[in-house]
Amino acid sequence: MSRLQPALVYTYCAGRSPHDQYYFKHPNRMVAGAVAPPRIDRWRELYRSAVRQREIHHKILGDHSRPEVERNHSRRLRAQAESQIRLLTEAEGA
Repeated sequence: MSRLQPALVYTYCAGRSPHDQYYFKHPNRMVAGAVAPPRIDRWRELYRSAVRQREIHHKILGDHSRPEVERNHSRRLRAQAESQIRLLTEAEGA
């Protein structure tokens, strides 16, 4: 990640706590280091990946020229993808 990328820093401070007093005296240390992306970005990646997996294995299941062993494997993988989608969309706060 480039050091020249903009970032938004939002904080809540209690002016008299030792922790906050330290960072008031050393503000650069408050924002030093890597900034983690918001959690929603990772959620989208996981969701899209699970949807792609579900679609791929749904197509394989619909192709009756494929061997039954392969279709059974795809059935399990599609179920895993659907489970992941449920976890991502039905979790509290989602």
